[in-house]
Amino acid sequence: MTALDDHSLPTRSRRTSSPTRIMVSPSKKKYEELPAVRPAVYREKPSTFKRAIRKLKLYLGQTERIEIHNPAAKEAVRALCLTQRQLRRLKMKFETIDIDNSGTMDAAEFFQILDEARTPLTDELLSLIDLDGNGTVEFDEFVNVLMTYCMYSKEDILRFCFDCFDKDHSNAVDESEFTLLLSAVNNGKPLFPGNFRTALEQFDSNADGLIDFEEFKAIDKRYPLIFFPAFRLQDMMQRHTLGESTWKRIHERVNRQRRLDEYRRTHGKDPPVSLADKAWRALSCSFGAQDEIDIFAIDKRKPSIAEPSTPGRRKSHSSLR
Repeated sequence: MTALDDHSLPTRSRRTSSPTRIMVSPSKKKYEELPAVRPAVYREKPSTFKRAIRKLKLYLGQTERIEIHNPAAKEAVRALCLTQRQLRRLKMKFETIDIDNSGTMDAAEFFQILDEARTPLTDELLSLIDLDGNGTVEFDEFVNVLMTYCMYSKEDILRFCFDCFDKDHSNAVDESEFTLLLSAVNNGKPLFPGNFRTALEQFDSNADGLIDFEEFKAIDKRYPLIFFPAFRLQDMMQRHTLGESTWKRIHERVNRQRRLDEYRRTHGKDPPVSLADKAWRALSCSFGAQDEIDIFAIDKRKPSIAEPSTPGRRKSHSSLR
């Protein structure tokens, strides 16, 4: 493969209920969808006794209060103003796997919840989950990873993919890292069966033999299906936990808080309160949500640009040989 053209890879679909491999014919601009093979997933159900006890408590008005003890997860819940109702929903989802009531599940069971097969990319995500490094996922860790990855923007997800394979933290990806990244994101299926160096040279706009993050974003812009699995993972996490509509409302609240904070910085005071704002605050209070979201606490959880391992130096071109 000596060159890449706009028809070599299709565009990423917005959302799919089940994953498909989409191929585009260079001669005919038509899409052909082929069903992807998904490994069988065995999902456990909570015991009948446990469901009966929960329903009885709700009937008697004895709602269970969910306590978060891990500092990182606790800060995330506070920053996003999650309600007890939302935490109880996450707890019920957690218990669909934790049927022995041990309070833990392993990483494989976590991805069973999401109907996602394990890949090198999802293995990198595990570093966000197992906070205490004991090899199991506790409820606090489960909440923490949701509050992190589900709040990522498109650029954050791309940055996460980039950082996963920028092993020496040089803010650039060489040929070996680039090859590993493309294979890992697509579960071992290389997207460029020809010459990787040819692909690398096409994306390397400054001709330094490396892919920096801006060039990395250009890859996604031209061939968005390459990193579709990383975006699908976020979709599945949202869909199988609080639901897409709830996560959408959380993102809307965060964006509203950003605009409010920006107005305060610019004008030194709160903006005039409209009737719509008053109605929103009243609705939020009725669901037990606080008015203020901690934007600083949310933003510090985002993937950031790491400092190069050796200041002022980047990888040499010899690493490409």
